[in-house]
Parts: sequence; C-alpha cells; structure tokens
Amino acid sequence: MVVGTGHITKSQVTQAHCGALATPGEAARVRRFLGGLRAQGRRPATVGAYESDWRKLARWSRVVNGEPFDLSRMVGREAAEFRSHCLRLGQAPATVNRALIFLAEYARWAAEAGEVMPLLAEEVRKVPRVPQQPLAPRGLARQELRRFLKEVDLRAGARDRALIYLLLYTGLRLGEAARLRVEDITLSPRRGSVRVRSEWAKGGKERVVPIPAAARRILAEYLGIRGDGSGLLLRGQRGPLGRNGIARVIGKYARAAGVRLSPHTLRHCFSYRYLEQTANDLVGLAAILGHSNLNTTMGYTRKRMEDLEAAVEELEFT
Repeated sequence: MVVGTGHITKSQVTQAHCGALATPGEAARVRRFLGGLRAQGRRPATVGAYESDWRKLARWSRVVNGEPFDLSRMVGREAAEFRSHCLRLGQAPATVNRALIFLAEYARWAAEAGEVMPLLAEEVRKVPRVPQQPLAPRGLARQELRRFLKEVDLRAGARDRALIYLLLYTGLRLGEAARLRVEDITLSPRRGSVRVRSEWAKGGKERVVPIPAAARRILAEYLGIRGDGSGLLLRGQRGPLGRNGIARVIGKYARAAGVRLSPHTLRHCFSYRYLEQTANDLVGLAAILGHSNLNTTMGYTRKRMEDLEAAVEELEFT
C-alpha cells in the first residue's frame, strides 16, 4: 500500500474480510438507510446494488485506514480516493458512478439525520462522475438472437418458452414479469395484452402492453397446460419463479446458444425491432416500455458499440 493515496491491492481487499468491516454504529446506520429505501418503494435491485456498494466502500476503508469503517469518521477527500480505487480495479464507468451516487445519497441522508457533518455530504456530492460515452443499450445481432431462440424452441418446456417469448415480444422489465399474474394476461385469437399493475410498475404508472401473435400462441399453450386461471404466471416446483429464477432460466439457454444475454437484453431486442418496423415510433415505444421521459427512449436511436466497430473497421489513411 502507498500511504496517503488510498491505493490497495486485491489481496489486501480480501484480507479485510478477516476483521470487522464496520463499527456496530455504522452497521446499524446503513441498515436504517437501506430500510428507509425499501419503505419508500425503491426497487429491490437498487437497494441490493447500494448494499453491495456499501460493502465495497467499507472493505476499501477498512484496509486503507486500518480500522472498521464508520461514515461519521469519513473525510471528504476519501470519496475521491475511493473513486480512484474503483477505477484501478478496472470497474466500468457505470459501476463506479453508481457507487458514487450511492455514497452521495447515503452521506446526504446521514447529514440530514444529524449523524455526519454536512460538509462531508457536500464534498462527496462534488466528486466528479466518470465520463461515459453515450452508447445505445446492447441488444443481440440477428444471428445471435436466432441461435438463442433456436435453443429455446429445441430445449425449453412450455413455461420457459412462454417466459422468454413474453419478454422478447413485449419488452417487459424483469421485475414486472416476475410479478405478473394469470389474471393480467388477456388472450384471444386476434389480440392479446398484458396489464402491468401500478403497484409494481417502475414509476408507479399502470399500462397495458399488446402481445403479438407469435407470443400469444406460446402463452396460450402454457396457460392450457397450467389449467388454472389465477395466481402468479411464472411458478417453479418450489413456488414463484422470481427475479433470480427468471435470470437463471434465460442464462441456461443463452449459454447453450453461446451468446451473452440477460433478461434486460430481451427488452433491448424488442425495442430495436419495434423501431425498425414502425419508422422509429419513439412515442409508441415509450408507452409500451413505460418510460415517463422520452429522452430515455431516445437512447435506442444512439449508435451501438458494434455499429461503431463496423464503421471504423475498414478505415484507411493511405
């Protein structure tokens, strides 16, 4: 370790597990903070990410300061040192920025509660974010998507096929799909829709999303096999499939197809295909995806990394 720089090695981070990461007071403080976020209705994924960011901060502080982490003993310059530490570990700009957002929100909350000095919250807020190139979300190339769907069609049972086709053809978020009930699905030979309820939709706005014919057929097959007309749509042998269960299902077929794919990638694939086939109908896409700000939807009109790579591949200066 180089004293005064906040630089630590990966082995030193691992050694931090041997001692207490934080003081009892700090452990209680972060539990109150995370509990407050849950009570406000913040998404479980956000709360979980913030808890992970806190552990990362506490491990780093435990090593560089030689004592259990306590936010009330943190000084402003350490926020910039923590940022540099994350960058040295090779973490993506988005990951580093999320940790900085967590720290700023945590410090502000603690300052308002009178548990840390307001100056700390102000200095943390001023730490600059890592610049990010504004690229479009990553979807799948057509051949990759075909390969993935082929594995699904060859290997998957009725439930898994219904899950994957529903996500791909409606653009639902992972959390929205996990909470869907059979009663939220309406199907007929000529039309179909899924109701995204306001109590668990991001932003708290209810919406109705149309289901195209290709997905209607597969959903109808699954519902016919289930034989009941109520309850959570996606269930496993031990109960609700849940967010993690959905991710595992999709990961299984993605590995079989040899593609990198997450549940959110299917949402991106839907969005790109919708824009291709509707002459860039951003307003319609925003309504389907549940975006309250059209600027969010416009991200799909930016260049993707693979587009940029293809554009520069044949450049010559001779």
